[in-house]
Amino acid sequence: MSSLPMLFPYKPKEYVSTWQKWQLVAKYRKWDWLCLPMMFTVVPLMTWFFGQIFMAQYRWEIDDNPRVLYQVLPGPDAWYVPGLMVAIALMGPSMTLIYRLLLKDRYAEYELYGSLAHGIDARKIWRAIAILFGIAALVTIFFLNDYYVKIWNFKVEVNELMSSEVKNYSFNQIQKITYVEYSSAGEASRLEEDPHYLVQFKDRTVWNTLPGWTNAGRKPNFIPFLSQRSGVKIDTIGIEGLEQPDK
Repeated sequence: MSSLPMLFPYKPKEYVSTWQKWQLVAKYRKWDWLCLPMMFTVVPLMTWFFGQIFMAQYRWEIDDNPRVLYQVLPGPDAWYVPGLMVAIALMGPSMTLIYRLLLKDRYAEYELYGSLAHGIDARKIWRAIAILFGIAALVTIFFLNDYYVKIWNFKVEVNELMSSEVKNYSFNQIQKITYVEYSSAGEASRLEEDPHYLVQFKDRTVWNTLPGWTNAGRKPNFIPFLSQRSGVKIDTIGIEGLEQPDK
């Protein structure tokens, strides 16, 4: 925070005396306390709103080909990530609009107070945040829109989350199917109940059905189908990270 005045310095267009500055501080400091409650209200609401929009548009991408037996797509939780990014990107314009409505013709004076009191150009900060998080949201939306796993009646089609390359596997290319009961989290290796499956193919690609990011669920019904078609039995490990799929 201390580096913000150096990165985004405020340069007043006209001279403001110390007395005028203290008058502005006495008049508008109380409005600063309203900022945090509004942020913690507006940002979650916008995150939910944009997350719902992204989920709705992605439903149009669902493949209705009858030969696709199972389809794994980004889950609902995944779409709130770009939703949060967009909410943060729009936080500046949203807060500006709210303060303009509340203060009306006094807003210009309040904006001057903020710049003088904190020594930073708020408009430049909001602009930088909007660009940074806007780009991050677009990249995240691109990869989420591109991700899917389709299980056909003759192959498994995998388009991984961080790749735009589509890989097609026959069922006899499935090398190992592992059921994981727990995952270790944090430096203290705290265990969390986190049931999911790891499907490993012969080219060493590992498909993780971890729920939350996908709509696969805790015990997806396509796993027994893959086991049956590939002839690979389902192994079980207690903790992911202590025992990895074969390399």
